[in-house]
This record gives sequence, structure tokens and C-alpha cells, in this order.
Amino acid sequence: MIPNNLNKSHILLAVEEMENKMIVRFHDENRDGFEKHHLMMDGIFYPLGGIVMRAIWYATQTEPQLGDYRNSDKIKKAVEALGFIVTSERLIYGRRGDQYSATSVDFGWTLYRDQPLDL
Repeated sequence: MIPNNLNKSHILLAVEEMENKMIVRFHDENRDGFEKHHLMMDGIFYPLGGIVMRAIWYATQTEPQLGDYRNSDKIKKAVEALGFIVTSERLIYGRRGDQYSATSVDFGWTLYRDQPLDL
């Protein structure tokens, strides 16, 4: 269960720690096939599970047990509720005016449509 007091600052602290100390590995080049969801910030993809585990430590000051947080869909919803972008396909969705877009980070293509994209 995600702690009720987990907030945006805990996630940001975990990301900052990861960038400074490389506690959890990035997903830029060597994407981990076991990670279902990724946190995207500033065009960089982070392993959602690793970030949330560290953020939970900041929220509770106790070491979380991996088995307690196996439901990545619940983790995804909790992190999205805090205002972050979480993706499972490494697709970036955007909208500019009446134009919708989806960009694949893995393959470098962008698809544009006049209606919302559902890929």
C-alpha cells in the first residue's frame, strides 16, 4: 500500500538522489525489460519502481519491502495523481492547438492527428 503521506517532494528527492548518486539506474540506453512503467521528467525516463521505493523511504523514514509494492498499476496511479507523467510504452503524448501528437522515444517517430491518439 502506498503511504498516504507520499507527496510530490518525495518523488523529486528520489529523482535528485538518483541523478546525483546513481542509486537507481537510468533507462536512457539500457532499458530494463522488467520495469513495466517509467517516470518521465524533462525527457528522461526513470524506473518507476525504483523511484517510488526511494520516495517511500523519504515519506516514512523506513526501508520499504519490495513485495509490498508489486502492483505497478496502483503505483502508476498514485504517482500520476501527484502530477507526474508515467508511461509504459515510452510514448510522449502532446497537444498543440487542435493538433495531437505521439512520439516514440525508442524509435524516433512522431505521429500527428486532428483527434486524440490512442496507441
